[in-house]
Amino acid sequence: EKLGYARFCADTCVHQLFREADVIRELKEKFPMAVKDGVVNRQILGKLVYESPLYMHELESILHPLVFERRYRFAQQMMRQGRVCV
Repeated sequence: EKLGYARFCADTCVHQLFREADVIRELKEKFPMAVKDGVVNRQILGKLVYESPLYMHELESILHPLVFERRYRFAQQMMRQGRVCV
């Protein structure tokens, strides 16, 4: 960014996804103990997925397609603007 390049940050994207109603709803279905009052508890979710490869796979199957799609849209937008992105 300091050099003028546009940067897509997957971590920031995931944090944004954790605030979206559709994502929260899906996470509540798969990980009910990690969502309370419509808020994802990242500490609880992290503990669950790091202790279980199955849970990790479930979480990745929810988030990865969304992150990939947003990264693609970001790159397309930057290309339309004539910007270099990383």
